[in-house]
Amino acid sequence: MLCAFSCSVIALPKIKVVTEDLWPLNYLQDGELKGKSAKVVLSALEKSGLSYQLEVLPWPRAFKIATEQPNTVIFSIVRTKKREQQFHWLAQISTSDDIHIMTLSNSELSKENTKEQLLNYPIAVQTKSVSYYYLRYLGFKNIRQVRSVKQGILMLLNARVDLIVGRKSGMLKILIQLGPLTPKLKTVLISDVMSSYIAASLGTDPEIIEKLTRSLKSHQQSK
Repeated sequence: MLCAFSCSVIALPKIKVVTEDLWPLNYLQDGELKGKSAKVVLSALEKSGLSYQLEVLPWPRAFKIATEQPNTVIFSIVRTKKREQQFHWLAQISTSDDIHIMTLSNSELSKENTKEQLLNYPIAVQTKSVSYYYLRYLGFKNIRQVRSVKQGILMLLNARVDLIVGRKSGMLKILIQLGPLTPKLKTVLISDVMSSYIAASLGTDPEIIEKLTRSLKSHQQSK
């Protein structure tokens, strides 16, 4: 008899993995999650041996879950000073596009305008996104929060705002999806390049963090 009491291994809880449909980092194609960030994360999850449930959600909902629920992992998320204490940061998984502030190609606004000249124009931005906090940092006064970048683009096309902000590659992909007759956009202001991370909620089991961090590190070393 090895133990005087019942001996058992306590299984780690199933983790919730949340992300958004964000081309080209993580996006749905024929019901499967693809993209350069998704490839890294899914590979690391499989190597870790952890049990998980994956959900592709609107970004505001994914972010809310990751800040409120334990044993939750979120990607692709930009690491900022404001977010630093909200998560356990596990690894950088990709270099994102820089953030572009764009307008319709026939607009009188252009790169010739200074940042100060743009601050009072109505601008659409996805709520809870890094683009939103970027606009706050720059001092934009007339920010219209939307659930998705596509919703913001539609507002721009219908003259409800004058500007849209987000990752350029993602916005151009949406324009292609809307069809060949969709008006083109042009950039009026560009931010610095930002990297994307995978992070865990503050209530996540330390053993889960350790296993996933080790698996991510192993994946990076094998590249």
